Amino acid sequence: MDDVKLLTCLEQVASAMVYLHSRSIIHCDLQCSYIYINSDHSCPEVTAKLGRWGRAVCLPHPGTDDNLFQPYVCKVMPADAAKWAAPEVRNDGLYSRASDVFSFGIMIWEALTAQLTKLHMCKPLKPFHLLDSREVLKFTESGSIPHDFGFPNLARLIECMKACWNHNATKRPAFSAILEMIKQEKQAVRELEAARLAEASPCVDMQDYDSVYFGSEAPEEESFSHIYDMVLELDPDLPQAAGNVSDSGDPPQVQLLEGNDLYFSKQDKWGEMVYEFEAKRGIDRSSTTFKETGWYGDTGINWH
Repeated sequence: MDDVKLLTCLEQVASAMVYLHSRSIIHCDLQCSYIYINSDHSCPEVTAKLGRWGRAVCLPHPGTDDNLFQPYVCKVMPADAAKWAAPEVRNDGLYSRASDVFSFGIMIWEALTAQLTKLHMCKPLKPFHLLDSREVLKFTESGSIPHDFGFPNLARLIECMKACWNHNATKRPAFSAILEMIKQEKQAVRELEAARLAEASPCVDMQDYDSVYFGSEAPEEESFSHIYDMVLELDPDLPQAAGNVSDSGDPPQVQLLEGNDLYFSKQDKWGEMVYEFEAKRGIDRSSTTFKETGWYGDTGINWH
C-alpha cells in the first residue's frame, strides 16, 4: 500500500468507530487482524471493513467526548489481546471508548511497521509483530518511537498515534477528532504527491510539438527532400549524393560512433537538430550499449 491507501483504510476504520461509539457500543478488540480489506485490483478504491464483534459491549449510556473513560464496563481481558490493550484494561479489565482509542493507536503502529518491513527492508524500529506485550508496554510508556517513524509524510498521524497512547484515559482524543485528522493528512499527502509529479514531469508544449510533425503545409515528399538537402549541404563530413536523392546507386555507408555519439555526431547539422529536440523535450539518452553474449542466464537457454 502507498500512503494514501493506508490512510484510506485507517479513515474507514475510524469512521466505523465513530458510528459505534455514537451508538454506545465499544469494540474491545481492535487490531489489524480483524480489519478486512478488499483484494480485488479492479476496484478503484481500497475498502476496509471492521470485523470481530464477539467481544463488543454496549455501554449503559454514550457519555461525552470530554471524558471517554465514562462510562466503562468490567470484563476479563483475553491473553491474546494484551499487546493492543490499554493500561486500565491490562490492570483492571476496565473497557471504555478510551480503551478503543488506545487500541486504535496500537493498530496504527502495527500497520506502519508492517509496511516498513515489507517495502523498505531497513527498519529503524522493530516490527510490531515481533514484539511481545512487555516490549509494547515499554514503548507506549516511554514514547521513544522516532518522530517520523520512517514515514516523513505521515508526521501528524504519528503524533495522533502517540496521543492515543496517553495513560490518562480522559486525555485521549475522540474518534471524531482522529477521523478529521486522518482526512486532513490524506489530503496533504495527495497534494504533496501531485506537486512532486508536477515537478518531475515538465509541461509539454503540445502546440509546438504538433508544429514539428504536422504543422508544415508543404507536401510530404518536398518537405523530406528539403531537410535532407539541407543536411547534406551543410555537413561536409557526410557523403554527398550526386543528382537527385531519388537516383539509384549504392546507399551511403554510415560509420557508427562511440559513446553518446553512437548514431551521429553533435557537430553534424542533423545531430544539432536532434540534440536540440532532445534537450527541449527533456529526453535523456543512455550511452549504455547492448552486450552480446551467448548465454541467457535468466532463461537457462544456451544459445549456439
